[in-house]
Amino acid sequence: MHNKRQFFVKFFGQLSNDQKNNVSLSNSWDCPTNVTLTEETYKNNTLLRFFIGIALDIIPEIRRYNRDFDVEVNMTNVQTDFKDYYQETKKDEITYLNDKDFDFRSPMLFDSNFGIETNESTYNATLYKDYQYFSGFRSSFRLNDYKHMLYYYCNEDTRVSDCAYGGHYPKSGSKECKCPEYLDPKEKCLNFYKSNGKCGEKTKFNASSQEKTHSVNIFGRACYFNITFQERKNVTVTIQKLQINGTLNLIFTAFLEALVRKDKGAAGLHFNKNISSNITLPALSHQVFLVVEGKANNISLQYSYKEDDSNKTEELKKWEVL
Repeated sequence: MHNKRQFFVKFFGQLSNDQKNNVSLSNSWDCPTNVTLTEETYKNNTLLRFFIGIALDIIPEIRRYNRDFDVEVNMTNVQTDFKDYYQETKKDEITYLNDKDFDFRSPMLFDSNFGIETNESTYNATLYKDYQYFSGFRSSFRLNDYKHMLYYYCNEDTRVSDCAYGGHYPKSGSKECKCPEYLDPKEKCLNFYKSNGKCGEKTKFNASSQEKTHSVNIFGRACYFNITFQERKNVTVTIQKLQINGTLNLIFTAFLEALVRKDKGAAGLHFNKNISSNITLPALSHQVFLVVEGKANNISLQYSYKEDDSNKTEELKKWEVL
């Protein structure tokens, strides 16, 4: 049930002879949404979150109209009963996705063995697949999911807010924004949270046609770097070095996340291992955020940045949101 401010999902223990997962969405106030899950699915937190999302009428990431920019789907390897979860939508069918990017950390992205027919994956990431978030990071609904639920169920005002980077007010009359991860709601999502690590003297950089390099030694927890091309042309960032030094149990928790998309609410590329050879990030927007979570390690980071003046390959064009 739901009202203007809240909505709930309530589970009732009820035996079913149906050994399949099924969601029958409500089409009126008098008819509830019925969800039937197998015991295996109910006890799997990842799948349970996914089907709760389905019950709230949030579509799977794989069904996005622009999914081919990020994943290649092998429909021939999907079992018949699961094909609906993979069926690509049209752009005008799910309008709330039009200004939002594919999110590899969304709980609405199931694993590539979901409904698998053979041992081959049902889908593969098409670019930088080694640096996408794995399924263990899909722990909760994301900013874009909550924004959709707010407008869809709570009848909130959908006018453009003064919250930056796709942030929004969680309810009418709110004075504090709900922001993409790493951005401070008290500053209307315009700036990062105050860093609690040693991040060097400079954290904001203006890109130009001339390549520049920045090196920094980081100690502590989170550090944030903003690289912007003021003329709003796409910026190219190359990670030249990432060296994580610390105790073994802490090294595995440190990471660099590069948010290269226009939608800063979507997950970035994830690096949690040392880098000694250049990795050039896809140039998808005029602004790149680099987030370093040190977890009390000593981290050496070096990167270069400049205006993207190259002719984009077809592979890179796939990453851009039309």
